[in-house]
Amino acid sequence: MAKDNKQQPRDTASYYQLHTGAVEDLISADKENVPHYSEAELNKYRSGKTKWKLPEVAKVLLIKFWFYGAVCFFVFMGLGTYVHNQWDMLFIGAVALGMVTDLLINHFLRFTEKMEGGSRRWMMVTRRGAVGFFMNLLYGFLLMAGVVLCYNLVNMAKIFGYDIIALTDHNTCKNCGSAMKIGEKIGITVVPGMELCTSEEIHNVCLFPTLDKAMEFSDYIYGTLPPVKNREKIFGEQLIMDCEDGIIGKEEI
Repeated sequence: MAKDNKQQPRDTASYYQLHTGAVEDLISADKENVPHYSEAELNKYRSGKTKWKLPEVAKVLLIKFWFYGAVCFFVFMGLGTYVHNQWDMLFIGAVALGMVTDLLINHFLRFTEKMEGGSRRWMMVTRRGAVGFFMNLLYGFLLMAGVVLCYNLVNMAKIFGYDIIALTDHNTCKNCGSAMKIGEKIGITVVPGMELCTSEEIHNVCLFPTLDKAMEFSDYIYGTLPPVKNREKIFGEQLIMDCEDGIIGKEEI
C-alpha cells in the first residue's frame, strides 16, 4: 500500500499566529530585567576576538609616512647626485608625491574602508578622475615645499650620526655662518671651508679655524674671480641660505 505523501492541512489560524513574546521582552528590557550571559556563551556567537587593535588614525599615518618617506628617499637620495638644481628637485618630488597620493594612497584607503566613504576624512582630495589627479599634484607641491624647508645639510648630518662636518661651497664661504649657527643648536661641529677652483680646473678644499678667517678669504677670492656670470642651467644656482633654509641671496659669478 503506497504511503500518502501529502501533508495534512494545517489550521490557518495557528499557522499564521504571531509569537510576540520575544518582541515584548525586548521592548520592556531595562537594566534590571536584562538577561545576563557568561563570556563563554557570548564567544560562541562572535566571529572573532581581537586582543589588540591598531587605531585607524595610526594605520593611516603609517601608510602615508611609509609612502611619502619612500618618495623622498628615492627622489633626494637617488636623484640628488644627478639633479643639482633645487627647483628641479622640488618639481620632480612634488609630481611624485601627487601621483603616489592619487594612484596609491587614496586607492588603498578606499579599498580598506569598512563603509563606503569612510576613508574620505583621511584624504586631502576626495574627488576622482582627472580633476582629482591634478588637485593631488597641487597637494604634492605643498607637501614637497614643507619637506624642502626642513631639508638642509646640517640636519641630515645629525640624522646620519655625524659629529663634525665641513661646508665647502665653490669659491665662497657665505653659507658657513648659517650652517655653524644650526650646528651649535643641534650639537654638530661645522668647520667653515671653501672648495677653491683654480684656472687650471684644480679643486682645493680649504678649511679655516674661524668664521672670520673664512669670510676674509672668501672676500679676497671673490675679488679675483673673472667677471663671468654663472650659467645656472649648467652649474645650478649658487644660493645663499639663512638658518631657516630660506634664500637670502645668490652668487652671480
